[in-house]
Amino acid sequence: MTLRHLALVVFAVAVFLFDIAALADEPAGRAIFDGESFAGWEGNLDWFRVEDKAVVAGTMKKPIPRNEFLCTEREYGDFELTLKAKLLGDGANAGIQFRTKRIPNHHEVSGYQCDMGVVSKDHNI
Repeated sequence: MTLRHLALVVFAVAVFLFDIAALADEPAGRAIFDGESFAGWEGNLDWFRVEDKAVVAGTMKKPIPRNEFLCTEREYGDFELTLKAKLLGDGANAGIQFRTKRIPNHHEVSGYQCDMGVVSKDHNI
């Protein structure tokens, strides 16, 4: 191995180790839902509840009749959102709104949405 090849290998290892160190310094993330209450959240709590550390909306016997939104009281800048979702029932539909504002004196909101739902038994979105 020539000195030039050795220098290249040392440089590549140094870059690799620097990248690993940078990843180790990244924050692990922060939960915005405590799994027990709606502290820090607002919305029509007639339709939302906490069960088994999860947000649950409606029931199989009493589905939500219109769009309802549970919103954080705090606004966030840049973020990466990680979550688990589970939809039950025919025609189940849900979504995550982000960069969204409440419409004054209305139950709707305005912003971006990541939609989740069951289109048919063989096709989910």
